[in-house]
Amino acid sequence: MKKQGSAILIAILLVTAIGALAFSFGKILLYDIANAGIYENGVGSYYSAESGVEEGMLRYRDNQMTEVPSQSFSLSSKIGANGKVFRSDLTNKIIQTSDTNTPNDYSGMSKTTLVSSNVNQYYDLRMGYVGSSDNQPFWGNDLDSPSGLDLNDLGDSNYGSTTPSLNVGQDQVIKFTIPPSLNLSSNDLLLFAAFPGIADINKAILKVSAVVENPTLLTPTQYEEMIAYNPDGAALPGNLGGSSSDYARPTFTTFVGGAASMPALSVSGLLTQLLGSPPQLNSTIELSIRPLYNNARIGLTTTNCQTFNSSIGYNSSCDGTDSTVLPGPITKIISSGYYMGSVKTLESDIDRQSGTTYDLFDYVIYNGSAN
Repeated sequence: MKKQGSAILIAILLVTAIGALAFSFGKILLYDIANAGIYENGVGSYYSAESGVEEGMLRYRDNQMTEVPSQSFSLSSKIGANGKVFRSDLTNKIIQTSDTNTPNDYSGMSKTTLVSSNVNQYYDLRMGYVGSSDNQPFWGNDLDSPSGLDLNDLGDSNYGSTTPSLNVGQDQVIKFTIPPSLNLSSNDLLLFAAFPGIADINKAILKVSAVVENPTLLTPTQYEEMIAYNPDGAALPGNLGGSSSDYARPTFTTFVGGAASMPALSVSGLLTQLLGSPPQLNSTIELSIRPLYNNARIGLTTTNCQTFNSSIGYNSSCDGTDSTVLPGPITKIISSGYYMGSVKTLESDIDRQSGTTYDLFDYVIYNGSAN
């Protein structure tokens, strides 16, 4: 009898141990299945996002001035929590271009709108060329807010530290394509430039050119001018190219950048000065800026976008349509893909000067409920 009782006890222990092992293996298997599902969903959302980037590139190839969600937008509709997007349902082949079903409404829909179905593949597309790389409506960094973009920004040792492209090298050309929608006949450009490390201030010179295309012109017209740091207003040396009349007489400021002073200049009404009169309506302008003898720090803005606003970071009048926002030299494509609760976002930048496409960056990857 004692032996029979021991056998039952051993059998119970064996069954318990086997059951525990089976439970553990089953739990591990379930985890593996779940992880495999998460990976598979992530792949689906990644390819959805990639489809959006490809659409953006096709739009850019067809028209370099293309912007999504529309060609006339406010900054608040492009960036931040209230950003607008075009949403494509890949499963049902439907594109939603507005928060309503109004035909031909391309104002975009809120990017915070939940997707309709978790089992479908979607992507949200935004693309445009707003101002600087940090989504400001001007080219430069406002470091001394609330003063706005000015020469003190360019004299700050931190200027361009996060965006090296703001420092333009000697003989490097930076170009801005300004569309007709930017009404420069009443809202001209302001140019700021600082020249660090200049030993000979007579070599603090920019070459600025503008090619103007207008429906009333048979051929594009090009305008060029030298803009030099010239504190005393005297005639500049002829060996710099051309006569002294070729050089602008901009207002100037000498400021301290760190331990040493550097020459700096500001030019208001830049295009009016170049063209001799305000730009004609419906003109497309290709603006080029090139430092001739030294590196330069460049800032460029429209008149309305110069002043800082403490609540939004720039003048409130800039939170409007393209008529106040300076187009930057890079088109940015941002696409977020959704599938089965997985969300992935890809970003691609296109250099508008060369057409070069920068690498894709998986800069936001997280898994969670997309519905």
